[in-house]
Amino acid sequence: MCSELTQNQPEIRSERLIVPEEPPDPCDFGVGTPNLDMCTWLIPVNAPPRSRWRLGMGELSAWVGGPRADHTTSDRQGGYVFYETSYQEDVHQPVVPTLPKPTHQMVGGARPLPQGAGGSSVDLSEDPGVIDSALFISRNLSRTGPMGYCLSFFYMMEGLSADRMIIHLRDMETKENASLWEIREGQEGTWIKGELAYTYDGFHLIIFEAVTKSTNDPARPFRGHFALDDMVFQKMGSPDLDNCFGHCTFEGGFCGWTNDVEDDFDWELGRSSKSFLTGPSRDFSSYNRDEQTGSLLIVKT
Repeated sequence: MCSELTQNQPEIRSERLIVPEEPPDPCDFGVGTPNLDMCTWLIPVNAPPRSRWRLGMGELSAWVGGPRADHTTSDRQGGYVFYETSYQEDVHQPVVPTLPKPTHQMVGGARPLPQGAGGSSVDLSEDPGVIDSALFISRNLSRTGPMGYCLSFFYMMEGLSADRMIIHLRDMETKENASLWEIREGQEGTWIKGELAYTYDGFHLIIFEAVTKSTNDPARPFRGHFALDDMVFQKMGSPDLDNCFGHCTFEGGFCGWTNDVEDDFDWELGRSSKSFLTGPSRDFSSYNRDEQTGSLLIVKT
């Protein structure tokens, strides 16, 4: 299913047109203030100031936000990227009542409430507020091949104003986005490992989108943040693969899974069921495209 990241496409720098064959090098974001580095990851050049991922470390967390320690070194000097989610309108600005507009420009693909939802159409309390989001974008990625890529990372969601984090795949030719992964709950103050195995037969980007609570939510003024650390791309099936164990898209084989020799039926690789009455017509990754692009496991009973 395609997902809009924002009302406007994020602006990508022109040097991103080069597409290396190999996946990006691992990134731990450095250690110590002079050495903090986003590696090959980028933020949109047109992102507003309150919707930007930033480099940080634990030593600065009480001042600018973010976790008290990174994941790599578990100390206050280790680097990470974070997005601070708290926001409060300037209470010193005059309040000028206005009638609600027919539509509301939202950030992060959010939708306005239906006309008349929750009361009269002229009730200002109907305004759903603004949901902000911040995008963290990989460099250009080549075709993954049938075995696919494994993306592993550590993430943290903390605070009342943080809502959810989504990983999107953006096709560089069509500019369409597909959501691959989403999390809505985080362990307060704990780094959690995330893993994603995927295949894609085209040049693409991987985009992390961190989404806040609405500005109308009472929790939005409270401190909160998203954070990422230790980002690693690896080729599935490579000898040095040390992540995504058990993950398999089945585009390039069984990935080490085997049939039990003593059972009654065997799982087989296929592109669809051969019967109208059993099994799907295509694999999961093909449902958001106009053609069959992958395979699945199916058992004939």
